[in-house]
Amino acid sequence: MCGTEIRCFSLTDVLWSSTADKTIRDPFTQKELTKLEYAFQGRTGHEDILLLVDHDSIFNESFKNKDRQSGVTNSKFLEKVRAFKGIVFVVTDSMTTRLPMEFACSFSISFPSEESQIQRWESYLKAGICEKESFLDLVEQFPMYFHEIDQIARHAKVAGILDNRQGNMTLADIYRTIKKLRQKQSMPLLFGAA
Repeated sequence: MCGTEIRCFSLTDVLWSSTADKTIRDPFTQKELTKLEYAFQGRTGHEDILLLVDHDSIFNESFKNKDRQSGVTNSKFLEKVRAFKGIVFVVTDSMTTRLPMEFACSFSISFPSEESQIQRWESYLKAGICEKESFLDLVEQFPMYFHEIDQIARHAKVAGILDNRQGNMTLADIYRTIKKLRQKQSMPLLFGAA
């Protein structure tokens, strides 16, 4: 967009940077700043769009907690949101029913239709390998956006190559890949899978 700079940060880094004592050196001013300060720092000559991506699904939980530490962090964050001259977007999959007052609106992007998802899966598997009902079960059990289907298909294709099938993936490879990737995302941060 003309004269607009889009800056993207991890919401986890921005919210918890001040507590972890992590600083970043601003390339323009050479000052040491926390990621929270750096993310919300305006740029001369640009209207900013700040994109905060919630990879760890902490947005909802961060504003539910009433303990002292998260309250201080949240108030600093919300103070920065109020003072920011640009537009702030938070992308999350943990949508809360009650947004903090600093956020004017929210919208949800739903999954593509089941038929569209089935067609996307069919484009990756050789014709005739699976019946339509198998794809319908897959889509009903694991609804996904197209980029997620593409990612799963790439991983499953690699699994097919490693199993000496010349990259011909099966529905079993897809289910195994989904299970493996979903398990990685849900592992506890400090200690791994139990």
